[in-house]
Amino acid sequence: ALKELKNNIRSNSSNEISISGESKILRSLNHTNVIGFNECFQNFDGKICLVFEYCDAGDLKKVLKKLKEAKSKKLSTNEIKKWFYELMSGLEHIHSQRIIHKDIKPENLMLKKVANQLPILKIGDFGLSKFLNEPIQFTGRGTDIYKSPEIYMREGMSEKSDVWSAGCVLFEMVHLKFLFLYLKQDEKGKVIFENVPHLDFDVEIDKIYDKMMKKCLNERASSREILEILNQNLTENLEK
Repeated sequence: ALKELKNNIRSNSSNEISISGESKILRSLNHTNVIGFNECFQNFDGKICLVFEYCDAGDLKKVLKKLKEAKSKKLSTNEIKKWFYELMSGLEHIHSQRIIHKDIKPENLMLKKVANQLPILKIGDFGLSKFLNEPIQFTGRGTDIYKSPEIYMREGMSEKSDVWSAGCVLFEMVHLKFLFLYLKQDEKGKVIFENVPHLDFDVEIDKIYDKMMKKCLNERASSREILEILNQNLTENLEK
């Protein structure tokens, strides 16, 4: 798959920085649940192109959109559990490399076909991603309905901000609705991140979701903690 920068690289230095940063981040990642990066080149028009692993099953947003339009259908329990596990597995690898993705949402979660199995989920689009040692700028970019409280309120950011976004994706996979729409607003229209709706899906997954959706960063679980719980539950289920 090919990602082409919209503007000519010679006319926009900020795009050059963005693309060089994205390619640097992609080269530092190597995981089954992170989209593979092949090369970066400049075409004859002066545009920078990034070449990625091809994911032939589209993205999670398209899958959810079809189900929302059908109204009577939902994702299977196996699909939800598998893709949630793969999302957290890929995210834990990203965070282990000291990287914040900053834009976890269904549109950036690619699906690749596997013979006689459910498609495998791969995290893509690192255009907004940053290394943790880089200065974080609140540019307003990203998608509001998946933003964590600290980013929305411009109070800080960490890899746990991605965990909140992943929780929003999990809620959407289960209910086919945006969690953001259930959050109340104050008199100025600012979102109040209190009383986050329960998941009501699976006892163990519900507990994990609750750990992901803590308003306070210090109380929110990390991707590594979430993956450890998921691996423990998976092992216990296999032993039964």
